[in-house]
Formats: sequence, structure tokens, C-alpha cells
Amino acid sequence: MKYTKVFMSAIVIALAVLTGCGSDSGRSVGTVPGEPEVDPGYIGDINCLSCHEDQKREWLKAHGNLDVETLTFNPSYPLPDASCEACHDRWSLTDPDREGRGWTLTGDHGPVRPIVSCEACHGAGGFHFGMGPLPQPIPGVDTCVSCHDEDVPDDDIHRSTHIAENYFESKHARNPSMEGRETINVHCAMCHTNEGFIQYSSAHNFDGNAQRSDPGYAELREFAADRPAYSADEVSPISCRTCHRPHSGELRAPVTEDIVSGEVIYSREFNTCTSCHQVFVDYDPEATIPYFLNPDIYGGEVGFDWDDPANTGRLEYHHPVANPFGSMSAIISNSHFAGWFPWMNADGSISQEFITGYYLGGDGLDPGAPNSCTVCHDPHSAAMGWID
Repeated sequence: MKYTKVFMSAIVIALAVLTGCGSDSGRSVGTVPGEPEVDPGYIGDINCLSCHEDQKREWLKAHGNLDVETLTFNPSYPLPDASCEACHDRWSLTDPDREGRGWTLTGDHGPVRPIVSCEACHGAGGFHFGMGPLPQPIPGVDTCVSCHDEDVPDDDIHRSTHIAENYFESKHARNPSMEGRETINVHCAMCHTNEGFIQYSSAHNFDGNAQRSDPGYAELREFAADRPAYSADEVSPISCRTCHRPHSGELRAPVTEDIVSGEVIYSREFNTCTSCHQVFVDYDPEATIPYFLNPDIYGGEVGFDWDDPANTGRLEYHHPVANPFGSMSAIISNSHFAGWFPWMNADGSISQEFITGYYLGGDGLDPGAPNSCTVCHDPHSAAMGWID
């Protein structure tokens, strides 16, 4: 009886150990989580995607290189050659002798295409496959720029050359307005930090129907009033994942469509950029100039009583009429769209003036276009210069 108990105890312990490891048949070497000097081993995308179904659908749109609309193989992608291996080939890390390594979704199955695998960004999954840690659970900008640099082919497929070099020289990366601060208030962090934008801005600027609901000065102040400030070591500059969903590569903001016709009124790009680069735009498809400064916000031709906080508080956070620390250089409503606009004069008075915007001759900025902002601006360098 004594030996039976000992035998049964041994079985229970063995089962507990196996259960703790999870389904781990893909690992070829014994590894110990928590020991960084031990190589966890690469397991391949088929093992990652078998569990992470939601991430799989997102990943297929970008790094899985499938057609975004149909999620099927897109034959326009070229067959890979040796020059692609630096970023696309991750199977060689698992098996250097493998033929056709790195170019398929599930190892030896599926159509050939130049994928960027899960482990290319998250690191080897040997520990995680046993339900342990990942080397990079949330890859940062250093991971992205290791491939999105000057070595990327400058063609119609990639369209991402020199991102690393441009980004590190940009105001998005250097963020001079936040330098030297020990704490950062939420209403600043929403646009000036990666963590603040992801946590607050995207959700706050759109309702459940993906309708634009940009908050003005007063609403932003009220929204942030009871939220604790970030310490400087909790936040990082605007980076790749601030604007892009990391698995799909899509911009974080949704499209705004007409609920009846389905027409795109504000594109993902316009909605993403103006989440911070605020402007209050109205839309009338029958008007000569369909997009114009919203008179309910900016006062129209007649203007408002700008001494009334209820009126000034509806303007952009950085509008000088609303914010004594505001600046015309920090908003785009005084340049990009036509309409009546309140100016803060040097003597402190406020005048209502008409802005022609970029619609001279009936042409101009189209907020519904997929490249509404990048037609003129390179977002990775945060500057003019990307003409599509």
C-alpha cells in the first residue's frame, strides 16, 4: 500500500509538470524560462497562429502579405529572392538547411509569399509555447526600424524606405515640448506620448459609430481633470505603434462613412492625424467647397462673444483664443480649410477673418482620401515632402 501511494504521487507530480509546460511538441531543445542565457528556440508561425486567432486575422493583412480585402493570397506579391531574407526570412533561425525557408504561412503548407513572422518581432517563442514569457511581448520602435530603414526597396510594394532615418530626426521622436518634465498631464500625454495616445485619444475621439467627436479645449480639460499625471519614465515618444495597429499595420482611427450612402467622409488617415492635429470641419456634399471650417465652432461670419468661456472652450486645445499658452503654429484650422476663423491679435483683441484654405480654384485637401495628409506630408519625418 505504501508503494502504491508513492507511485500515485509520482504520477500526479509528473502530470502537474506536463500541464505546466502546455502543449510543447514544437520545441526541439529543452529550455528553462527565466534563464536569458538559454536559447528559447524558434517554433514557427503555425504554432503561434493556432492559438492567437484574433491576431492572426490582423497579421494576415500586413506582415502575412495577404490581400487586405479578401484575406487570400495576393499574386501581385513577387516571389522572394536573396535580397529579401534580412527581414522576411526567419525560418533559417529554426533550421538553416530548410528549403524555401521563411516564405510560407505554415512551413511547408500554403502558397509561397514573403511573410514577416510573429517571431521576427516578438522573438523566439520556445518559452511562450510552453505558456512562458516572450522575449519582446510588446515590440518597440527599435524592432520596427530594424527593417524599415534605407535598405527597404523603394518600390510600389514596400513604400517604407528610410522610415528609420526620417523618424529619429522628426519631432515625433524628439518631442521637444515634453523634454525636461518630471510629470506629464493626461491632456498633454494624449498627443505627445505613445502611451497616452493609445490609452485615451483613440477612444475619446470616436464614438461607437466611428463618428468624429473631437473634444475642444474645455472638454479636454474636464476629461483629464481627475486622471493622474504620468511620470516621465512611464511614457515614450510618438512611435510606430502610436498610429499603427502593430499586427495589421492599419492606422488606429476608423473610417467615418455616411450611414446612408456608405461614402467615406473622413478617411483613417485624416481621422488618425487630426486626433492630435485638431481641426473642426463640417461637410456638405452639395456645397461648392464641401469641407469647410465648422461655423458652430469658429463662429462663422457673425462670430461669437469670445469673452464667453462657453464659446472659447469649444475651440482647439492649442487655439490662442481658448488657451493663453496656445499657438497658431500648433493648429491646422488657420491654414488647411476655408471658412471664418477667430484670430487673436497682438493687442489681445479678437477678430473674425475669412480663411481661403487650400481650396483656391475649387481644388484642395480631401479629408475622405486615403492619403488626405500624406499627399503633402511625410508622417515619419513629421514634415512636408511626401508627394504621392
